[in-house]
Amino acid sequence: MVYLIYGEQYPTIKKKLRQLKNKILGEYVDEFSYVSLSCKSTTVQDIVFEANKPSLFSPSKMIVASEPYFLTTAKEKVDIEKHQDYEVLKRYLENPSEECDLVFVLEGSNISTRNEIYKLIAKHGHIEFVEQMNQTQFASVAGQYFVKANVKIDQNALDELVFRCGLDLSKFLMEANKLCLYTNHIKLDDVVSMVSLKPEQNAFAIAENLMKGNYKNALKIYYDLRILKEEPVRLIALMASQFRILTQVGFLLEEGGNKDSIAKDMSIHPYRVQLAINNLKLLPYHKAQVILDRLYDLDYKIKSGLVDPYYGFELFLLNFGE
Repeated sequence: MVYLIYGEQYPTIKKKLRQLKNKILGEYVDEFSYVSLSCKSTTVQDIVFEANKPSLFSPSKMIVASEPYFLTTAKEKVDIEKHQDYEVLKRYLENPSEECDLVFVLEGSNISTRNEIYKLIAKHGHIEFVEQMNQTQFASVAGQYFVKANVKIDQNALDELVFRCGLDLSKFLMEANKLCLYTNHIKLDDVVSMVSLKPEQNAFAIAENLMKGNYKNALKIYYDLRILKEEPVRLIALMASQFRILTQVGFLLEEGGNKDSIAKDMSIHPYRVQLAINNLKLLPYHKAQVILDRLYDLDYKIKSGLVDPYYGFELFLLNFGE
């Protein structure tokens, strides 16, 4: 059988791979029955040759071929491409070995469904897309992680950790492990000091500091991002998204909504709604709409070449309270 397993969450893909490995090989796992190769360093003809070789000491064989770049829509330059003979792979896919299970594994969702090799796998094998968890599922998995690790984490600390990790399970596992090694009782300050923000969260931090009147802090975050080559236009788009949420939450609150109903209506995590509710105490939603309009105007002027992006964005920060 030939498989293709792909998706954005690599830890979940690895879990699926372990389950498949146990199903195919059981206790018969050695260097001859389980072979791992990369498609970026191994030609498809060598992969087919390996798939046709019998396993010496077990009834089954499993080959995991990672990074199958030729199945994606990305136009990636790979040195081995000039040596590939895809006709060999196509012939194999039409008549795969009964003694070997070939598993292509891809971290990403940019699969080319028009690709001839993809179509052959779909026709003669099995394709599984590992869906990304939604925010509720992610928060539940995060909570269970600390229960299993026998580490206490305050709810506000867990919410902040989930927020900072977004839906990136790999980042969560790395940060959660680091926090568990640091303390047996994780508090909000631990997460804030030890877990870095993503670019969109840095934009949120700028917006939050502006609303609190901490203009120096907002400028400091911006200057740090400039060192990292973050473009003002991207920051404007991210900040606009934050103020858009603020205006929507403010409107729904006035319509009689609560945190949970608003989170459901907007399809966002309740923690983000709570953050917006807290910020609405600093900036009423009709004023947030004014800021949003100013951001749209600044974006237009920058893209029209009327304003220097760095000067324009810095001026926006300095004049936020006016």
